[in-house]
Formats: sequence, structure tokens, C-alpha cells
Amino acid sequence: MEKVKVYFLILFVLTLLACNEDSNNQSWIDSTMDSIPEATPDDANLREKIFQERIQSGDTLIKSLSELQSLLPLSFKGYELEDTSAQYLEFDNRRMSEARISWSKNEESVVVSLIDYNRNLQTWNGLSDMYRSQFVQDNAEELSCAWKAGLGENFGWINFLKEEPHLKISLGMAYRYLLTIEFTDRKDTAGIYNLIHQYDWSKIK
Repeated sequence: MEKVKVYFLILFVLTLLACNEDSNNQSWIDSTMDSIPEATPDDANLREKIFQERIQSGDTLIKSLSELQSLLPLSFKGYELEDTSAQYLEFDNRRMSEARISWSKNEESVVVSLIDYNRNLQTWNGLSDMYRSQFVQDNAEELSCAWKAGLGENFGWINFLKEEPHLKISLGMAYRYLLTIEFTDRKDTAGIYNLIHQYDWSKIK
């Protein structure tokens, strides 16, 4: 009889924890939906101007792998370092460099990646137009919409898979970099905003 009582007590506690996580996630979703940034004016002319200024200043190459890795944080609060990697990417005769770093905590993981699109104005324009759109998708499976991270980004986007859960934040930085921060199996999304603001991203310029 005592074992049965203990079993139902454990079940009750687990149910409360699950409900609390769902409540936190729903509150975060509601606040996100309420704060979707307004459509920004087309900045195509500004992109072109910055691109040309880089060429005139001699800044015509993508960052080397080691340079790109140096722009990423070496630690993530509460998580243990898992892996670091870097590679060059080729797409349609366009060359980019990418650095990635990952951390883990129990079943949770965080992966941060940074891609340098310098001299790839056409690709950057495509990304910018896509992520700056006012498209919103919110259903039982996922939430996708524009998002303001407040990190000085040119544009921001989130994709939240609610069942897994998996949250991907995509930010355009300095009119040349795509910064993505992915959280897997993080049960409480409410603290994400404060968490990413604990790090200095100002080196990405």
C-alpha cells in the first residue's frame, strides 16, 4: 500500500513539473507573439552601400576559420563544452566560412554557429528578404516568426518546435554574418532571452 502511495506521489509531482514547463513555454510563446517586430523599411540600398564600402576598404575576403571561431563565446552558463568545428562552404561558386561550437547539460544541448557571407551580397540579400518577412506560423507543432533579440542584429527569426522541444534563433549580424543559436530539449524557453544576453556578441562585426 505504501509503495502505491509513493508511486502516485511521484506521478503527481512529475505531472506538476510538466504542467509548469508547458505553462512557462506558453507564456513565452504568448509574449513572443505580442512582440513580433514591425516590418522594417527595405534596406537593400544600405546593404549595397556597406558591401561597396568593404570592397573599397580592401575587406574582400571571408574570415579564416580561426578568426571566425574567435568571435564565438568559449563558454555557455550551466553547460559543458562538447565540440568545436569550422569549415569552408561552397555554394554556386560562392565561398563562405562557418564556425560551430556546442555545449550540453544532461539531455539539453546548445549549438552556436556563425557563417561569414562577405562578398556574397546576392546570398545575403536572399537571407535578409526571407527573415525580414512578416510571415508567422503558429500551430500545435511549431512557432515561426520574426524576433527581436536586441543584440544589434539586422534581422531576427525564431523557429520553435513545441513537441521536441527545439528552438532555433537566426540573427543577421553586421550585414555579413548569420548567427544561429539552437537549443535542443530545453524544457523552459522563458529564460532564453536573458541567457543569450549574458554574452558579448559585439565582436561579430
